[in-house]
Amino acid sequence: MDMTCPKLPIKMDAHTEIACEVLSKTFANITWFHNRQPISKQRKSHVTVDRKSCYQTLKIKFVTTSDGGNYTCQVANANGNVNKTCVLDVKGESLLVDVNVYVFALALA
Repeated sequence: MDMTCPKLPIKMDAHTEIACEVLSKTFANITWFHNRQPISKQRKSHVTVDRKSCYQTLKIKFVTTSDGGNYTCQVANANGNVNKTCVLDVKGESLLVDVNVYVFALALA
């Protein structure tokens, strides 16, 4: 099992990918987690998994600070399970904060 993680902090609103490659002689089930929670249950529309047999890519579009943290690829088959984790570090401020401040300033004028 091999995992490819971003090496540098990711800027807000950027796109990033985390890849997980699995070599298994038997059927393997791959599950992704963000901060120990299954990604499938988080319902983030900007996070998708590109599933191609033994190679999966977790794609995160328009990264926000809430996307930062630990990402784990867990692989399970008849022989047991194994996982690898990488840390996604997000830097910068959201453009949405600037827009809200601007709108609030206009309302006061």
